[in-house]
Amino acid sequence: MKNEFIKLSATLCAITLIAALLLAGVNSITEEKIALQEEETRVLSMEKLLSEADSFEVVDENVTAALSDGGVIGYCVNTTVKGFGGDINMLVGINNDSSLAGIDILTHSETAGLGAKADTKEFEESFTGKDVVLKIVKTKTERSDEVQAITGATITSSAIAKGIEDAFNQVQELMNGGGK
Repeated sequence: MKNEFIKLSATLCAITLIAALLLAGVNSITEEKIALQEEETRVLSMEKLLSEADSFEVVDENVTAALSDGGVIGYCVNTTVKGFGGDINMLVGINNDSSLAGIDILTHSETAGLGAKADTKEFEESFTGKDVVLKIVKTKTERSDEVQAITGATITSSAIAKGIEDAFNQVQELMNGGGK
């Protein structure tokens, strides 16, 4: 009985070790491709948010300046906030006049059919041209600083507004600190 237990334990350990080595191998093969795909997605998102830009220049870890004719026309900020279902990673485009160029939700783990609606074109475009300091309302918007919350997903909507505010604050700190 004791020998059988040792034999089964050894077999289980061997199978676990082989599976772990295979997973590590697959991870090392795909890691670079995934990173390249994520960077490509981020660049396409920046081009969408600030389409007037000729080029982009990394300013710091999360902030990229959008350039046109050598001058800064705005900033794209990569920010992550806590939503209802987990992290929401988004790119926020901010024009030089401190208005929103737009947002693009890159990844999220919000509830399907509710918070996941944050990733729709309609919701993302509801931020375009708005003041950076936003108020999330449950009814139809009446002012330029208001955005209508996603029905049943007020936490997600508020998290996105917080992410926009965080992005704006990062750009303000950069500009006040002598950055681009």
